[in-house]
Amino acid sequence: DPSSTLPFYSQLGAGLPADAEKAMHASCLKACAVEDADALKKWLCEGWIASQIRFHRNAIRRHKRASLNARRATIGLFALTLIAAMLHALGLGHAVFLNGHLHTTLTTNLIVFLSIALPAIASAVHAISDLLDHERIAVRSEGMARILELLAAEIQAASRLEQVRELARRTEQVMAIENFEWLAALTFRLPPRTPI
Repeated sequence: DPSSTLPFYSQLGAGLPADAEKAMHASCLKACAVEDADALKKWLCEGWIASQIRFHRNAIRRHKRASLNARRATIGLFALTLIAAMLHALGLGHAVFLNGHLHTTLTTNLIVFLSIALPAIASAVHAISDLLDHERIAVRSEGMARILELLAAEIQAASRLEQVRELARRTEQVMAIENFEWLAALTFRLPPRTPI
């Protein structure tokens, strides 16, 4: 999905020809590999790793905000439930018999409705928030942003081209492990497939 792809990959993919995979692995490219460590460090840090860090920083903000909103909604719904229960305990939520008929008012009906509906709504908000894992995702993104910042700093401090290449491999490995862990986590949430 292009809308959820990091800008670095979108820009890279947009500029590649259709046979880019074949061209990238051509043996003639090995002879003209970049030997400028500073240019490579800048490209890695500003082009690749910085995009990843921005993605994780945005994810942290988004998921912390969603978690806080869900927590506030749950607390608010609990408070409203408590108020409705107290009003009911004070006698405002009771029907009265007049002339042999049971009479209810709008206030009575509203308090009874709120006493029943609010706990159910609060439970649903809490369950949805738990399923969306906002807090866990924010913590994971915080960790990834920190690791990527450390790797970028190590790349900037590297003095030899081989060090830069090794750190780029480590960065790629960290990102690959993160992607694999997400895939594994999501696999357990997918509905089972029926055999064809």
